[in-house]
Order: sequence, then C-alpha cells, then structure tokens
Amino acid sequence: MHRTIYNLAHSERGHLPTGWATTLTADQFATVHARHAGRDDAIYEKVALPLLVDPMHGLQGAGSTVANSYNGPFERTERFFGPGFIWEDLFEDTRLLPEQPDFPTIVASQIAVRDHRPRQHLTEQWNQAPFAPAFAQIAVRVHGSHVLGSSASRTGDQLFLLPSMVADTGSPARFSITAFDHQRVALFRNGALITERLDSKSQDPFDVPPEPATYRYEQDTVRAASVFELSTHVTAAWTFRSQHVPGDQPRSLALPTMRFTPVLDAHNQTAARLTLLPIAFDRPPGAETPRIIDATLEVSFDDGARWSRVPVIQFGDQAIAAVVNRPGARFVSLRGSARDALGNRVEQTIIRAYGLAP
Repeated sequence: MHRTIYNLAHSERGHLPTGWATTLTADQFATVHARHAGRDDAIYEKVALPLLVDPMHGLQGAGSTVANSYNGPFERTERFFGPGFIWEDLFEDTRLLPEQPDFPTIVASQIAVRDHRPRQHLTEQWNQAPFAPAFAQIAVRVHGSHVLGSSASRTGDQLFLLPSMVADTGSPARFSITAFDHQRVALFRNGALITERLDSKSQDPFDVPPEPATYRYEQDTVRAASVFELSTHVTAAWTFRSQHVPGDQPRSLALPTMRFTPVLDAHNQTAARLTLLPIAFDRPPGAETPRIIDATLEVSFDDGARWSRVPVIQFGDQAIAAVVNRPGARFVSLRGSARDALGNRVEQTIIRAYGLAP
C-alpha cells in the first residue's frame, strides 16, 4: 500500500490560536517521495516534528504530526506545508524483544532536519545500509538559543564530538541513535589518554587545554546480533590538530568520514557477483574541506577474521571501489582510512556493512 502523508504547521504570534481554516493548493506544498529499507520482522515508525524558526529565541519545538507504523520496507509520498517552520523528520526502528514481547521497543532512530520549501520535489532513501560513522547537523545551544550546527566542533577550550556511529546513507548525513551492548569513547591529547567513557550516553563536551595539540578521538560501538543483522560492530577514530578558538561561536572541525553507497535492495542486500562501491569523503556541517590525499579500503566476508585490500580510484572528494563478492558469504564488512592535506585522518570499520542475498 502506498500512502500519502500530509504534514501541516501554522503559527500565530501574540496570542493562543483559536482555530485555523485555509484552502491550500498543490504548489504550496513540498513533496518528498520517500523509500525506506528494512527487515520484514521490524516495525517502523515515521513522524515529522515542526520546528518554529524564531529570530529571537532560535528553534522552538511546536508539536508533531501523527506517527505512522509499517511492517518491513515501505514507500510513501510526504507533503509539507509550514511557513516559518523547518521539519525534523524522525524514523524509528522498533522490535518485539524477548524481555518485552507485548510492546515494541525503539532500538534505533534516524533524524534529519530539513527546510521543506513550497514546490520542492525530492526523492529520499531512508534506513539504507551501510550504517556507518558520520557527522550530522544537529540543534546546538548558542547564546541561550538552539540553532542548527555541527556535531563536531570546538568552542573556546571545549571539544564537542558526537558522531552518528550508525548513520544511514542519506545525504546530508542524518543523526543516528542506537541501542548498544557496549560502547567505548576515548579522547587522547598528544598520545596521552585524557578522557574515557564506557557504556555512557553522555553528550557533554570535553574540556581541553588551550595550547595547540594533536587529538585522537575513538569510538567503538557493539550492537546485539540478536537485534541487529547489520553493523553489529562499528569503530571509528579521528586524528586532528586543534587549539583555542576565540569567542563563543562554535568552529566546525574538518574531520573526514568515508561514506559508502552501494546499490542494495529494500532488505539491504545485493545478489550481484560484483558490487561497485561509491565512496564520498564527508565532513561535519560548516567545516573546511581540505583535499583528500590518501584513502585505503579492505573487505572481509567472515566478520573481520580476514581482510583483503581493494583498490580505490579517487577523484576529488569522491572515490569508487569494486568488490568481488565471495560465493556463499552472507555479509560484507568494510575497513577504510582516509587522510587530508592538513593531516586530519579517519580510520573506520563496519562489521556486516551489508548483506549478500543467496
């Protein structure tokens, strides 16, 4: 069944709204044709949250539209109308878990903040593997107000690092939240460990000295294979230089990530013997984009027990690789690294990045 979903938002200043009636025409809506990959045994929910853009007080939450539930992969058309609003689109992966068999539990979410404008026509893909590290645009607090900003930045002598470890392939990158069995976050300065967080959901910034230094941020996320078929173990490490940032405006950090976009079916699998693997070298919103000077890629068909090097053909901020899939294998794991002209570096591993169909 193909559904059409209407999302409407209206505001009135200076008093409580007492009612609203209007006639809308097709050219007043933004239209999004959205496809959503997934598992047949999962229950997915999609909802849009209108955010009022207030010049004095930043972004203000203003309610939500009705959540719609779907079993397995689905496709729908979404229409948006909301002058003065932007939209937070929320996709939730829910499961009936053994410890709570009668009520679905949210195990992962993908979130995108979009300015849906009249007459826009977009096509979007959600929940498409590989679920991998990325830095998304998020709401950050500046001067007491929430504004859209970078999830990797420095303000004064505070580093704010909040990677989405299992972001889907949507571009710009979406903010991801996931349940995990184990997670380790560590920050090093000039090779010395200064902070380590184990199994923490903290989003607090890191206090660091003002002097220039080389930092290495590591994050290791393990997800239950009984719940998640893909991206059961995702690791990433970023190495970069940083020093005091004057003023109170966040400065986005130019941390590269490797984002992979193979052609997969609605169940995040491919039956192809040869998979072309496009690679985009992405940075946090608002960051500089130094030239990528080196990139490597390895693949594994046995969950990381053995790795094989894959040639990478690079052209600017894009690259492509070709993966010859091993007969009888069920999953492809990816391990890559990239370095830019300023020395910023990423190393990342995705165990079970995508599936191989029989």
